[in-house]
Amino acid sequence: MLTGLGKTWFLLLLDWTYICKFSEAKKACERSKGYLTTVGDRYEQAYLTSLIGLRPEKYFWIGLSDVEKHGTFKWTNGEAVLFTHWNSAMPGIKPGCVAMRTGSAAGLWHVQDCEEKAKFLCKQQAEAMTFHPPVPEKNSYSKCPMGWGSNDNISSCFKPFVREGNQKKSWLEA
Repeated sequence: MLTGLGKTWFLLLLDWTYICKFSEAKKACERSKGYLTTVGDRYEQAYLTSLIGLRPEKYFWIGLSDVEKHGTFKWTNGEAVLFTHWNSAMPGIKPGCVAMRTGSAAGLWHVQDCEEKAKFLCKQQAEAMTFHPPVPEKNSYSKCPMGWGSNDNISSCFKPFVREGNQKKSWLEA
């Protein structure tokens, strides 16, 4: 398990070529020693959206469905559902399996017929290892890394960046 700063990291397996039904996607992930992805918080959601948001496919299966009991959504790996990111009018009244949208509705969740075919996202716990963030170089007299400045009244460090000839930057350039 990759840990750092109180987080557990996972390896995400993507197969950009395989299109299948929800049940087949679940089995494919399990064959890879993983599971259809869960989404635990907005940060995971943002990461997944960044991966698939601009893809040409319309949907990607995630591991959520209400096929066991209509209206009660469960992750295929048994984790508790602590976060959702439904599109408007979702989850709707029809039971089914959840897919993440791409395009203009990128990242939003839709309940789809489990027999539809889509690409999918697998998640797998990373191998045992510990993350050690790099320790920045510090001046012996400063609490900030080399090249950064501060003062005694604040706990932040700052570094000005300027163009040659002291040209101003636009907000986007900065």
